[in-house]
Amino acid sequence: MGSSKDRKPAKASSRKKTSGAPPKDTRTPWWQKPFLWVGGVVLIALGAALNAPLQFTFGRIIENFAPDIGDPVSAVVSLEHSALHGVSLPRAGALSDQDLESLRSMGSEQQVSWLMEKRDGIPLSYPQLRLELKSNRPHPVRVTDIQPVSTCEEPSRGSLVKTVLGGVGNASNSIVFRLYADRPGSGAEVVGPGKEQQPFFPNRTITLAGEEREYLVLNLEASATKLCRLEVELKVVDGDKEVRQTISPGRKVALLPFTEVEDFEDVYSSVYLAGTICNRPVLAPKNYRSNVGAACGPGNLGSELTQGR
Repeated sequence: MGSSKDRKPAKASSRKKTSGAPPKDTRTPWWQKPFLWVGGVVLIALGAALNAPLQFTFGRIIENFAPDIGDPVSAVVSLEHSALHGVSLPRAGALSDQDLESLRSMGSEQQVSWLMEKRDGIPLSYPQLRLELKSNRPHPVRVTDIQPVSTCEEPSRGSLVKTVLGGVGNASNSIVFRLYADRPGSGAEVVGPGKEQQPFFPNRTITLAGEEREYLVLNLEASATKLCRLEVELKVVDGDKEVRQTISPGRKVALLPFTEVEDFEDVYSSVYLAGTICNRPVLAPKNYRSNVGAACGPGNLGSELTQGR
């Protein structure tokens, strides 16, 4: 499609003006030509009706007409929680008898999801963002930095729901990138040859071209004492301009360290045993550690307590 610069101005007519009423225009107005203004609707309907290979080709045609619409990078983002040890509930999110009854019919993972969605629970885990990045332009784009965008505050420690009884341990060593929630403006780091942390950018960049995809794992490091809510910002060179693009798995990721389970358990007003500890969540007595099985009650021991029996 040619640009407006390629069009030559129309030459002025050499005919002299004549007096009297102008001749009647017999051309059909554009709005009475349905193929002109319905064309877009027809194209969209056609694209939806095509089979998969043709839909891809059709999509590429449409993309070529408007190559610079939207963010320069297409990002598929998923959030995973490894080393999950419990859920922290704010003071306003205390569990009622009805809540406990609802949780008793759920598995461990369902309990965690329910607490996050219904009671603003924050998983105590080692969270990872998995990214699938692709250029959203007909030309290559370059990711020149990845930074956390976060706000941090004092956590509201109301109830602690423990889902694992064992020690916290260490996180996996399979780290690709590491972002620190309480260091806004600091770039992503990687583990160097000597196991030391070192910046990935700006000495290296990530180039995205055509249908090529890059898969990244971002290990999110929580603050040691604060509750932080985080998104990820990509700095992208798109042609002759630099763009900042924010990505998330749908909402900001709330972060507390999984060491919260051990370091701050005594600060919480109430502690519940659930997940692999007790099949049905129960309110833990103060001295539950001396006899966890008794705290769970008869016939309510979780898989962690019954293994090896």
